[in-house]
Amino acid sequence: MWRAQHAKLFLSIHFNGFNGMARGVEAFVRPAAEGNINIAEDREFATRVQQAVLQAIRNRDTETKDRDVKE
Repeated sequence: MWRAQHAKLFLSIHFNGFNGMARGVEAFVRPAAEGNINIAEDREFATRVQQAVLQAIRNRDTETKDRDVKE
């Protein structure tokens, strides 16, 4: 879908909470291997967003894990 919309950026944020054990926040960006020529900028943006979301959740749940930004 993002291709059809000519998106300049793809960011997917995940809130892990499976059975109370896999808690955390992670973000995914479009991989360089898929032709992403803006990987550095995408990672920087994703890191800022992911960290803001993580901090907001940690204000309520201090045990929430930082699961980082991934491709």
